[in-house]
Amino acid sequence: YQLDLTSVVRLPGAQISEVRYAVQQPGGWQVVVGTPPYNGTAPSLALAPDQSPHVLLAVASMQLTDLHLTPTGWQTDLVDLGGAPTGPSLFLDGASTLHAAAFDQGTRQFLYYRSPLSPDATYSTLTERTVFLPSADASLPTQQPHLLPPGIRLAVDPQQQPHLVSRFPARGNDLLYHTRTDLEWAVRPVLSQVPAAQTDDWDIAVDSSGLLHVAASNQLGVFYFASTDFAGTSVWLDPDGSQPSIALDSAQHPTVAYANTSSGHPMLATLTASGWFTQPLLPTLPIADLQLAFDGADNPALALVLSDTHILLLRSTLTGWMSTTLDTATALSGPIDLAIAATGVPHVIYYAQAGRQLSYATLAGDLPVRYPLDTLAVASPAASLALDRWGAPHVLYEDAAHHDLNHLYWQVVWPHSVYLPTLLRQ
Repeated sequence: YQLDLTSVVRLPGAQISEVRYAVQQPGGWQVVVGTPPYNGTAPSLALAPDQSPHVLLAVASMQLTDLHLTPTGWQTDLVDLGGAPTGPSLFLDGASTLHAAAFDQGTRQFLYYRSPLSPDATYSTLTERTVFLPSADASLPTQQPHLLPPGIRLAVDPQQQPHLVSRFPARGNDLLYHTRTDLEWAVRPVLSQVPAAQTDDWDIAVDSSGLLHVAASNQLGVFYFASTDFAGTSVWLDPDGSQPSIALDSAQHPTVAYANTSSGHPMLATLTASGWFTQPLLPTLPIADLQLAFDGADNPALALVLSDTHILLLRSTLTGWMSTTLDTATALSGPIDLAIAATGVPHVIYYAQAGRQLSYATLAGDLPVRYPLDTLAVASPAASLALDRWGAPHVLYEDAAHHDLNHLYWQVVWPHSVYLPTLLRQ
Protein backbone atom coordinates (compact mmCIF):
# COMPACT_ATOMS: atom_id res chain seq x y z
CA TYR A 1 0.00 0.00 0.00
CA GLN A 2 0.97 3.63 -0.36
CA LEU A 3 1.64 5.82 2.67
CA ASP A 4 1.55 9.60 2.23
CA LEU A 5 4.38 11.11 4.30
CA THR A 6 4.17 14.62 2.89
CA SER A 7 2.82 16.18 6.08
CA VAL A 8 5.34 14.28 8.21
CA VAL A 9 8.49 15.06 6.20
CA ARG A 10 7.52 18.72 5.72
CA LEU A 11 9.82 19.37 2.76
CA PRO A 12 8.74 22.51 0.89
CA GLY A 13 7.09 21.60 -2.40
CA ALA A 14 7.77 17.89 -1.94
CA GLN A 15 5.23 15.09 -2.05
CA ILE A 16 6.58 11.95 -0.40
CA SER A 17 4.78 8.61 -0.85
CA GLU A 18 6.34 5.49 0.64
CA VAL A 19 5.46 1.97 -0.43
CA ARG A 20 4.98 -0.55 2.37
CA TYR A 21 4.36 -4.27 2.35
CA ALA A 22 2.58 -6.32 5.03
CA VAL A 23 2.23 -10.08 5.43
CA GLN A 24 0.13 -11.98 7.97
CA GLN A 25 2.12 -14.38 10.13
CA PRO A 26 1.17 -16.54 13.14
CA GLY A 27 2.02 -13.73 15.57
CA GLY A 28 0.11 -11.06 13.61
CA TRP A 29 0.84 -8.71 10.74
CA GLN A 30 4.48 -7.94 9.91
CA VAL A 31 4.90 -4.59 8.16
CA VAL A 32 8.03 -3.93 6.09
CA VAL A 33 9.02 -0.28 6.47
CA GLY A 34 11.69 1.27 4.31
CA THR A 35 12.64 -2.06 2.77
CA PRO A 36 12.48 -1.84 -0.17
CA PRO A 37 13.75 1.77 0.12
CA TYR A 38 11.47 3.27 -2.48
CA ASN A 39 9.27 6.30 -2.66
CA GLY A 40 6.55 5.51 -5.16
CA THR A 41 2.87 5.60 -5.94
CA ALA A 42 0.01 3.29 -6.89
CA PRO A 43 1.52 -0.08 -5.95
CA SER A 44 0.01 -3.22 -7.47
CA LEU A 45 0.60 -6.62 -5.86
CA ALA A 46 0.66 -10.12 -7.37
CA LEU A 47 1.95 -13.51 -6.24
CA ALA A 48 4.09 -15.77 -8.40
CA PRO A 49 3.25 -19.51 -8.49
CA ASP A 50 5.80 -20.04 -5.69
CA GLN A 51 3.82 -17.47 -3.62
CA SER A 52 6.66 -14.92 -3.70
CA PRO A 53 5.28 -11.36 -3.89
CA HIS A 54 5.87 -8.92 -6.73
CA VAL A 55 5.02 -5.24 -6.39
CA LEU A 56 4.74 -2.95 -9.41
CA LEU A 57 4.94 0.77 -8.68
CA ALA A 58 5.52 4.10 -10.35
CA VAL A 59 8.70 5.65 -8.95
CA ALA A 60 9.22 9.39 -8.62
CA SER A 61 12.08 9.21 -11.13
CA MET A 62 9.61 8.31 -13.88
CA GLN A 63 10.23 4.58 -13.70
CA LEU A 64 8.01 1.56 -13.60
CA THR A 65 9.74 -0.81 -11.16
CA ASP A 66 9.05 -4.37 -10.08
CA LEU A 67 10.00 -5.22 -6.49
CA HIS A 68 10.13 -8.90 -5.66
CA LEU A 69 11.09 -10.84 -2.56
CA THR A 70 13.85 -13.44 -2.96
CA PRO A 71 15.53 -15.70 -0.36
CA THR A 72 18.23 -13.05 -0.01
CA GLY A 73 15.83 -10.12 0.38
CA TRP A 74 14.02 -7.60 -1.77
CA GLN A 75 15.29 -7.14 -5.32
CA THR A 76 14.33 -4.60 -7.97
CA ASP A 77 13.90 -4.81 -11.73
CA LEU A 78 13.31 -1.87 -14.04
CA VAL A 79 10.22 -2.41 -16.18
CA ASP A 80 10.31 0.87 -18.08
CA LEU A 81 12.12 4.20 -17.93
CA GLY A 82 10.86 7.53 -19.19
CA GLY A 83 7.50 9.21 -19.65
CA ALA A 84 5.14 9.64 -16.74
CA PRO A 85 3.61 6.24 -15.92
CA THR A 86 0.57 6.10 -13.70
CA GLY A 87 -2.03 3.57 -12.62
CA PRO A 88 0.13 0.46 -13.06
CA SER A 89 -1.55 -2.93 -12.98
CA LEU A 90 0.16 -6.28 -12.47
CA PHE A 91 -0.83 -9.87 -13.23
CA LEU A 92 1.14 -13.10 -12.85
CA ASP A 93 -0.17 -16.16 -14.65
CA GLY A 94 0.37 -19.82 -13.83
CA ALA A 95 3.32 -20.06 -16.23
CA SER A 96 5.32 -17.50 -14.21
CA THR A 97 4.81 -14.84 -16.87
CA LEU A 98 4.44 -11.29 -15.64
CA HIS A 99 1.90 -9.04 -17.36
CA ALA A 100 1.95 -5.33 -16.58
CA ALA A 101 0.09 -2.30 -17.91
CA ALA A 102 0.17 1.43 -17.27
CA PHE A 103 -0.97 4.73 -18.72
CA ASP A 104 1.72 7.20 -19.79
CA GLN A 105 0.52 10.71 -18.92
CA GLY A 106 3.24 12.27 -21.04
CA THR A 107 2.42 10.59 -24.36
CA ARG A 108 -1.18 9.77 -23.37
CA GLN A 109 -0.73 6.16 -24.43
CA PHE A 110 -1.62 2.82 -22.90
CA LEU A 111 1.40 0.58 -22.36
CA TYR A 112 1.44 -3.20 -22.07
CA TYR A 113 4.36 -5.35 -20.90
CA ARG A 114 4.91 -9.09 -20.83
CA SER A 115 7.92 -11.02 -19.57
CA PRO A 116 8.61 -14.59 -18.42
CA LEU A 117 10.32 -14.82 -15.05
CA SER A 118 13.42 -16.87 -14.47
CA PRO A 119 13.59 -19.39 -11.57
CA ASP A 120 15.05 -16.71 -9.30
CA ALA A 121 11.96 -14.52 -9.99
CA THR A 122 13.84 -11.93 -12.05
CA TYR A 123 13.13 -10.83 -15.57
CA SER A 124 14.75 -13.21 -18.03
CA THR A 125 13.85 -10.97 -20.96
CA LEU A 126 11.26 -8.31 -21.65
CA THR A 127 9.55 -10.04 -24.54
CA GLU A 128 6.84 -7.45 -25.08
CA ARG A 129 6.45 -3.73 -24.61
CA THR A 130 3.67 -2.32 -26.75
CA VAL A 131 1.86 0.96 -27.08
CA PHE A 132 -1.81 0.00 -27.24
CA LEU A 133 -4.53 2.22 -28.66
CA PRO A 134 -3.16 5.77 -28.27
CA SER A 135 -5.75 8.02 -26.72
CA ALA A 136 -4.59 10.93 -28.88
CA ASP A 137 -3.50 10.42 -32.50
CA ALA A 138 -1.22 13.20 -33.75
CA SER A 139 -2.22 12.44 -37.35
CA LEU A 140 -5.92 13.04 -36.68
CA PRO A 141 -7.20 15.64 -39.17
CA THR A 142 -8.55 18.72 -37.42
CA GLN A 143 -10.90 20.02 -40.12
CA GLN A 144 -12.70 17.11 -41.75
CA PRO A 145 -16.37 17.27 -40.71
CA HIS A 146 -17.28 14.25 -42.86
CA LEU A 147 -15.31 11.94 -40.59
CA LEU A 148 -17.30 10.05 -37.98
CA PRO A 149 -16.07 9.93 -34.38
CA PRO A 150 -13.79 7.05 -33.36
CA GLY A 151 -15.23 4.05 -31.62
CA ILE A 152 -14.37 0.53 -30.54
CA ARG A 153 -16.05 -2.85 -30.03
CA LEU A 154 -14.52 -5.49 -27.75
CA ALA A 155 -14.95 -9.27 -27.40
CA VAL A 156 -12.87 -11.86 -25.55
CA ASP A 157 -12.45 -15.51 -26.55
CA PRO A 158 -12.38 -18.50 -24.14
CA GLN A 159 -8.57 -18.29 -24.08
CA GLN A 160 -8.92 -14.78 -22.58
CA GLN A 161 -7.52 -13.19 -25.73
CA PRO A 162 -9.04 -9.76 -26.48
CA HIS A 163 -10.34 -8.91 -29.94
CA LEU A 164 -11.17 -5.33 -30.86
CA VAL A 165 -12.58 -3.67 -33.96
CA SER A 166 -12.18 0.11 -34.08
CA ARG A 167 -12.91 3.04 -36.33
CA PHE A 168 -10.16 5.64 -36.28
CA PRO A 169 -10.76 8.68 -38.55
CA ALA A 170 -7.00 9.31 -38.60
CA ARG A 171 -6.67 6.24 -40.81
CA GLY A 172 -9.79 6.79 -42.85
CA ASN A 173 -13.31 5.60 -42.15
CA ASP A 174 -12.55 1.88 -42.45
CA LEU A 175 -12.67 -0.54 -39.55
CA LEU A 176 -9.44 -1.85 -38.01
CA TYR A 177 -9.09 -5.21 -36.26
CA HIS A 178 -6.75 -5.42 -33.25
CA THR A 179 -5.78 -8.76 -31.75
CA ARG A 180 -3.02 -9.65 -29.32
CA THR A 181 -0.67 -12.44 -30.31
CA ASP A 182 1.97 -13.96 -28.06
CA LEU A 183 4.37 -11.14 -28.85
CA GLU A 184 2.50 -8.06 -30.05
CA TRP A 185 -0.75 -6.40 -31.00
CA ALA A 186 -1.59 -6.96 -34.65
CA VAL A 187 -3.71 -4.53 -36.65
CA ARG A 188 -5.49 -5.49 -39.87
CA PRO A 189 -8.17 -3.75 -41.92
CA VAL A 190 -11.62 -5.32 -41.75
CA LEU A 191 -13.02 -3.60 -44.83
CA SER A 192 -10.18 -4.41 -47.22
CA GLN A 193 -12.59 -6.43 -49.38
CA VAL A 194 -15.45 -3.93 -49.19
CA PRO A 195 -15.82 -0.91 -51.52
CA ALA A 196 -14.54 2.17 -49.74
CA ALA A 197 -17.44 3.76 -47.91
CA GLN A 198 -17.95 5.34 -44.53
CA THR A 199 -18.83 2.78 -41.89
CA ASP A 200 -22.01 3.82 -40.09
CA ASP A 201 -22.28 1.12 -37.42
CA TRP A 202 -20.76 -2.23 -36.57
CA ASP A 203 -20.93 -5.03 -34.02
CA ILE A 204 -18.66 -8.02 -33.33
CA ALA A 205 -18.68 -11.45 -31.70
CA VAL A 206 -15.95 -14.06 -31.16
CA ASP A 207 -16.71 -17.77 -31.15
CA SER A 208 -15.14 -20.54 -29.06
CA SER A 209 -12.40 -21.13 -31.65
CA GLY A 210 -11.33 -17.47 -31.64
CA LEU A 211 -12.96 -16.69 -35.00
CA LEU A 212 -14.07 -13.07 -35.32
CA HIS A 213 -17.55 -12.32 -36.67
CA VAL A 214 -18.34 -8.77 -37.85
CA ALA A 215 -21.65 -7.22 -38.87
CA ALA A 216 -21.42 -3.69 -40.22
CA SER A 217 -23.28 -1.19 -42.36
CA ASN A 218 -22.40 1.66 -44.69
CA GLN A 219 -23.99 3.44 -47.64
CA LEU A 220 -24.09 0.11 -49.50
CA GLY A 221 -26.11 -1.74 -46.85
CA VAL A 222 -25.46 -4.39 -44.18
CA PHE A 223 -22.71 -6.96 -44.62
CA TYR A 224 -21.21 -9.87 -42.64
CA PHE A 225 -17.55 -10.85 -42.41
CA ALA A 226 -15.87 -13.72 -40.55
CA SER A 227 -12.20 -14.62 -40.76
CA THR A 228 -9.01 -14.96 -38.76
CA ASP A 229 -6.76 -13.78 -41.57
CA PHE A 230 -9.18 -11.57 -43.56
CA ALA A 231 -8.44 -13.40 -46.78
CA GLY A 232 -12.09 -13.90 -47.75
CA THR A 233 -14.81 -11.64 -49.08
CA SER A 234 -17.79 -10.09 -47.35
CA VAL A 235 -21.35 -11.36 -47.61
CA TRP A 236 -23.85 -8.61 -48.28
CA LEU A 237 -27.06 -9.29 -46.38
CA ASP A 238 -29.27 -6.35 -47.36
CA PRO A 239 -28.53 -3.29 -49.55
CA ASP A 240 -31.20 -1.38 -47.62
CA GLY A 241 -30.16 -2.30 -44.06
CA SER A 242 -28.79 -0.33 -41.12
CA GLN A 243 -28.11 -0.58 -37.35
CA PRO A 244 -26.67 -4.13 -37.43
CA SER A 245 -26.19 -6.25 -34.30
CA ILE A 246 -24.64 -9.75 -34.20
CA ALA A 247 -24.87 -12.63 -31.70
CA LEU A 248 -23.87 -16.31 -31.64
CA ASP A 249 -26.05 -19.18 -30.46
CA SER A 250 -24.71 -22.12 -28.44
CA ALA A 251 -23.65 -23.87 -31.67
CA GLN A 252 -21.61 -20.77 -32.59
CA HIS A 253 -23.87 -19.95 -35.55
CA PRO A 254 -24.12 -16.19 -36.20
CA THR A 255 -27.37 -14.26 -36.40
CA VAL A 256 -27.47 -10.64 -37.54
CA ALA A 257 -30.33 -8.34 -36.59
CA TYR A 258 -30.79 -5.07 -38.44
CA ALA A 259 -33.39 -2.54 -39.54
CA ASN A 260 -34.64 -2.40 -43.11
CA THR A 261 -34.43 1.28 -43.91
CA SER A 262 -37.32 1.39 -46.42
CA SER A 263 -39.89 -0.83 -44.72
CA GLY A 264 -38.86 -0.28 -41.10
CA HIS A 265 -39.00 -4.01 -40.42
CA PRO A 266 -36.62 -5.41 -37.80
CA MET A 267 -34.88 -8.22 -39.69
CA LEU A 268 -33.12 -11.41 -38.57
CA ALA A 269 -30.53 -13.06 -40.84
CA THR A 270 -29.27 -16.46 -39.64
CA LEU A 271 -26.44 -18.49 -41.18
CA THR A 272 -27.68 -22.05 -41.85
CA ALA A 273 -26.16 -25.08 -43.60
CA SER A 274 -27.75 -23.94 -46.88
CA GLY A 275 -26.83 -20.26 -46.55
CA TRP A 276 -28.32 -17.14 -45.00
CA PHE A 277 -32.01 -17.21 -44.04
CA THR A 278 -33.62 -13.77 -43.59
CA GLN A 279 -37.00 -13.00 -42.05
CA PRO A 280 -38.89 -9.84 -41.00
CA LEU A 281 -40.17 -9.85 -37.42
CA LEU A 282 -42.94 -7.26 -37.11
CA PRO A 283 -44.88 -4.79 -39.20
CA THR A 284 -43.27 -1.46 -39.94
CA LEU A 285 -41.52 0.11 -36.97
CA PRO A 286 -39.62 3.43 -36.88
CA ILE A 287 -36.36 1.96 -35.56
CA ALA A 288 -33.69 4.34 -34.25
CA ASP A 289 -31.38 1.63 -32.85
CA LEU A 290 -31.44 -2.06 -31.92
CA GLN A 291 -29.44 -4.76 -30.13
CA LEU A 292 -29.59 -8.57 -30.39
CA ALA A 293 -28.82 -11.25 -27.77
CA PHE A 294 -29.51 -14.95 -27.10
CA ASP A 295 -30.55 -16.43 -23.78
CA GLY A 296 -29.27 -19.74 -22.37
CA ALA A 297 -31.88 -21.69 -24.36
CA ASP A 298 -30.90 -20.10 -27.70
CA ASN A 299 -33.98 -17.89 -27.79
CA PRO A 300 -33.22 -14.57 -29.50
CA ALA A 301 -34.35 -11.20 -28.17
CA LEU A 302 -34.19 -7.69 -29.54
CA ALA A 303 -34.07 -4.39 -27.69
CA LEU A 304 -35.18 -1.48 -29.87
CA VAL A 305 -35.43 2.30 -29.69
CA LEU A 306 -38.56 3.33 -31.61
CA SER A 307 -39.14 6.86 -32.91
CA ASP A 308 -37.08 8.19 -29.99
CA THR A 309 -40.12 7.66 -27.73
CA HIS A 310 -40.30 3.93 -26.87
CA ILE A 311 -37.95 1.24 -25.64
CA LEU A 312 -39.28 -2.08 -26.88
CA LEU A 313 -38.21 -5.65 -26.01
CA LEU A 314 -39.01 -8.44 -28.49
CA ARG A 315 -38.62 -12.03 -27.23
CA SER A 316 -38.96 -15.27 -29.14
CA THR A 317 -41.26 -17.75 -27.35
CA LEU A 318 -42.83 -21.12 -28.19
CA THR A 319 -46.01 -19.33 -29.31
CA GLY A 320 -44.27 -16.61 -31.31
CA TRP A 321 -42.67 -13.24 -30.70
CA MET A 322 -43.72 -11.34 -27.56
CA SER A 323 -43.46 -7.54 -27.43
CA THR A 324 -43.00 -5.60 -24.17
CA THR A 325 -42.68 -1.83 -23.82
CA LEU A 326 -39.94 -1.18 -21.28
CA ASP A 327 -40.17 2.60 -21.20
CA THR A 328 -41.98 5.52 -22.79
CA ALA A 329 -40.24 8.86 -22.68
CA THR A 330 -39.22 11.76 -24.84
CA ALA A 331 -35.99 12.08 -26.81
CA LEU A 332 -34.81 8.52 -26.24
CA SER A 333 -31.70 7.75 -28.22
CA GLY A 334 -29.15 5.07 -28.98
CA PRO A 335 -26.93 3.37 -28.50
CA ILE A 336 -29.01 0.80 -26.67
CA ASP A 337 -27.39 -2.30 -25.16
CA LEU A 338 -28.92 -5.67 -24.27
CA ALA A 339 -27.66 -8.70 -22.34
CA ILE A 340 -29.62 -11.80 -21.35
CA ALA A 341 -28.73 -14.07 -18.44
CA ALA A 342 -28.73 -17.85 -18.83
CA THR A 343 -31.97 -17.84 -16.83
CA GLY A 344 -33.60 -15.70 -19.53
CA VAL A 345 -33.72 -12.45 -17.56
CA PRO A 346 -33.09 -9.51 -19.94
CA HIS A 347 -31.03 -6.45 -19.02
CA VAL A 348 -31.26 -3.26 -21.09
CA ILE A 349 -29.56 0.13 -20.81
CA TYR A 350 -30.60 3.18 -22.80
CA TYR A 351 -30.38 6.95 -22.75
CA ALA A 352 -32.91 9.80 -22.69
CA GLN A 353 -31.63 13.06 -24.16
CA ALA A 354 -34.44 15.09 -22.57
CA GLY A 355 -33.37 14.46 -18.99
CA ARG A 356 -29.83 13.39 -19.85
CA GLN A 357 -30.65 10.24 -17.99
CA LEU A 358 -28.88 6.90 -18.34
CA SER A 359 -31.44 4.21 -17.47
CA TYR A 360 -31.70 0.47 -16.92
CA ALA A 361 -34.68 -1.83 -17.45
CA THR A 362 -35.41 -5.50 -16.83
CA LEU A 363 -38.42 -7.76 -16.44
CA ALA A 364 -39.99 -9.09 -13.24
CA GLY A 365 -42.00 -11.90 -14.79
CA ASP A 366 -43.55 -10.09 -17.76
CA LEU A 367 -43.67 -6.67 -16.08
CA PRO A 368 -41.01 -4.04 -16.86
CA VAL A 369 -38.91 -2.67 -14.00
CA ARG A 370 -36.84 0.48 -14.49
CA TYR A 371 -33.99 2.11 -12.57
CA PRO A 372 -32.33 5.48 -13.21
CA LEU A 373 -28.57 4.95 -13.29
CA ASP A 374 -27.12 8.43 -13.60
CA THR A 375 -28.20 11.91 -14.63
CA LEU A 376 -25.44 13.56 -16.61
CA ALA A 377 -24.95 17.31 -16.65
CA VAL A 378 -23.65 17.06 -20.22
CA ALA A 379 -25.15 14.61 -22.69
CA SER A 380 -22.96 11.55 -23.13
CA PRO A 381 -25.01 8.51 -24.07
CA ALA A 382 -22.00 6.24 -24.62
CA ALA A 383 -22.46 3.19 -22.38
CA SER A 384 -21.76 -0.54 -22.50
CA LEU A 385 -23.43 -3.43 -20.67
CA ALA A 386 -22.17 -6.91 -19.70
CA LEU A 387 -23.18 -9.65 -17.27
CA ASP A 388 -20.85 -11.45 -14.88
CA ARG A 389 -20.94 -15.20 -14.30
CA TRP A 390 -23.71 -14.79 -11.71
CA GLY A 391 -25.90 -12.92 -14.20
CA ALA A 392 -25.47 -9.56 -12.47
CA PRO A 393 -25.25 -6.50 -14.76
CA HIS A 394 -22.23 -4.21 -15.06
CA VAL A 395 -22.35 -0.89 -16.90
CA LEU A 396 -19.40 1.14 -18.16
CA TYR A 397 -20.18 4.73 -19.11
CA GLU A 398 -18.69 8.18 -19.52
CA ASP A 399 -19.79 11.10 -17.37
CA ALA A 400 -19.04 13.93 -19.78
CA ALA A 401 -19.73 16.55 -17.12
CA HIS A 402 -16.66 15.47 -15.16
CA HIS A 403 -14.85 13.54 -17.92
CA ASP A 404 -14.89 10.42 -15.75
CA LEU A 405 -15.12 6.79 -16.78
CA ASN A 406 -17.47 4.99 -14.39
CA HIS A 407 -18.16 1.35 -13.62
CA LEU A 408 -21.68 0.76 -12.31
CA TYR A 409 -22.48 -2.65 -10.90
CA TRP A 410 -25.26 -4.44 -9.04
CA GLN A 411 -24.50 -5.31 -5.44
CA VAL A 412 -26.60 -6.74 -2.64
CA VAL A 413 -26.57 -4.39 0.35
CA TRP A 414 -28.85 -5.88 2.97
CA PRO A 415 -31.80 -5.65 2.91
CA HIS A 416 -31.83 -4.10 -0.59
CA SER A 417 -30.05 -4.61 -3.89
CA VAL A 418 -28.75 -1.35 -5.30
CA TYR A 419 -26.53 0.02 -8.03
CA LEU A 420 -23.21 1.31 -6.72
CA PRO A 421 -21.06 3.52 -8.99
CA THR A 422 -17.28 3.12 -8.95
CA LEU A 423 -15.00 5.67 -10.59
CA LEU A 424 -12.54 3.92 -12.91
CA ARG A 425 -10.45 6.81 -14.20
CA GLN A 426 -10.76 10.58 -14.27
